[in-house]
Amino acid sequence: MLVNALLAPAQPTFYEEEEMDLYRAVLGRRDFKAHQAKYYWIKNHYGRVLMLDRHFFKRRMQMSASAAKLKLRKIISHQKKIRDRKRRLRRELDIPREIMKMADFISFLMAWQDQRKKHVFR
Repeated sequence: MLVNALLAPAQPTFYEEEEMDLYRAVLGRRDFKAHQAKYYWIKNHYGRVLMLDRHFFKRRMQMSASAAKLKLRKIISHQKKIRDRKRRLRRELDIPREIMKMADFISFLMAWQDQRKKHVFR
């Protein structure tokens, strides 16, 4: 549990980025077409490639502004909790600098891998 907290990337995954953009589009009453053009690949994986159509995104955008706001806050809050917990653990446990450098590097690699997947799936 402690290791997971220290290694967790502090930035959102590409799935979380897509969700946040979706909720912002709902709040801004923007059309789903721009969102579709940016994220048509979001359901792709190494074994399958899909071109998501407008119906997929139109269905996902059918929510109230209050629901979108709540979901957006939840993701942002989760990311803040990760950053705060890392800072708190570093302070409280007085983890040696070299160990923290390694943990930060592993966290960086995890975030880099997520970005790499994002570009591969497009």
